Amino acid sequence: MHISQTMAECDCQHDACAARKYCMAAEIERLRAALTEAKNCLDGEPDYHSCGMGCGLEDRGITDRYAAMEHGWCSAIERMQEQHVSGALEIISAALEVNP
Repeated sequence: MHISQTMAECDCQHDACAARKYCMAAEIERLRAALTEAKNCLDGEPDYHSCGMGCGLEDRGITDRYAAMEHGWCSAIERMQEQHVSGALEIISAALEVNP
């Protein structure tokens, strides 16, 4: 009787381990999919708008070429954030907040 009880306990433990393994595999796959989607957001670069290049300089009274370069740099960083980085961060944050 004792051996059969031990065998039944082992079977229950094995089933519990298998269930945990299945849940962990599903969680890994969910995170892998989220990271792949976030990586896709980071691929590429913002669209180049030739008609808009230089716009805003006159509106801001920028005549110095160094100030114009700084304005261009800041605008480019802002666009990268809007078009690529923020989407990736949202996906990663959402994936990390889920509690299975």
